[in-house]
Amino acid sequence: MAKGRRQGAGGRGGQPRQRAEVAPAKAELAAEEALLEAQIEAEALDEAPVQAEAVTGGTAQQYGRAIADLEAARKTYDVLAKKLQEQLDRIQSDREALNKEREALAADRAAHDETEREFADREQAQAERAADLDARADKIARQQADAEAGFLARRDEILGPVTSRIAELTSAWHE
Repeated sequence: MAKGRRQGAGGRGGQPRQRAEVAPAKAELAAEEALLEAQIEAEALDEAPVQAEAVTGGTAQQYGRAIADLEAARKTYDVLAKKLQEQLDRIQSDREALNKEREALAADRAAHDETEREFADREQAQAERAADLDARADKIARQQADAEAGFLARRDEILGPVTSRIAELTSAWHE
């Protein structure tokens, strides 16, 4: 129930409840402070707040003016609340877009890591193959050297008697 009004017979103990009266000066001061805060916030957001008129007259007029000021503050609040909601919606959509970009980046990173592992595996396989080919080349070079040495020894072995026989025949012919 609104402040300043009496409750009916449904209150506690069947007794009507009364609200303590607020001093008119305090109510006016509170209304002016609330309006001032709303106006400052509206100006910070570059919004033109609803302007309240100066308070004049007696207590009834002060309460009426306080209510009008509160209504003006409420309208300013509504404008600010709408702006805030728009900003929150924009932040939420930005956050969703950022999350999608993060997911895409994570997928790209995973694909990059997989490609990097594949290249590392290929590089290792090529290094092993190069080492194997170097070992084979060394083995073939040794075998070739051994073959040449064996060939020369075999040649000397085969040609040794032939050369001595030629030398004997040549010497016999000269004699």
